[in-house]
Amino acid sequence: SEEVLVEIHYAALNRADLMQREGDYPPPAGCPEWMGLEISGVIVEIGEEAAKKSNWKLGDKVCALLGGGGYAERVVVPEGMVMPIPKGFDFWEAAGIPEVYATAYLNLKIVGDIKKGETFFINGGEGGLGVAAIQLAKHVFGAKVVAQVASDENGEFCRSIGADVVSNRFKDDLVKT
Repeated sequence: SEEVLVEIHYAALNRADLMQREGDYPPPAGCPEWMGLEISGVIVEIGEEAAKKSNWKLGDKVCALLGGGGYAERVVVPEGMVMPIPKGFDFWEAAGIPEVYATAYLNLKIVGDIKKGETFFINGGEGGLGVAAIQLAKHVFGAKVVAQVASDENGEFCRSIGADVVSNRFKDDLVKT
């Protein structure tokens, strides 16, 4: 009764899915054993308690982080684990949001307690987690962002999304950068 039923439109593929397929990343207890940790879709049913505790409505476009099972047509998800799809995002884009942004937020705010004006360093700024961390650190938490990348092209991309300082790990001296 505390869950919503989501008709899946897209499922993302991330490293954890690949590790799960190889048998190196078991799903949490009680979760399906097949892959699919991130999805996007439409709410087609709302449990009684979920309806009381949330503002979700039938037809809401959502994305969600799952313990597994997203490579299905439908999935039940605790109402607190679904997020609205950001304005301007298509279903295919939204499916890739939950894992990286939840991980970035967890590490920046809950573990790291980042504060406005602090300096944040991300190695691999051009990866999915790096992109999320740069955007959150800069635009949500107000930190100065230093990103280490693998190419000048990737560095320009990181600058375009908020990195203040970029260092190419193959060419630059990070300490001097």
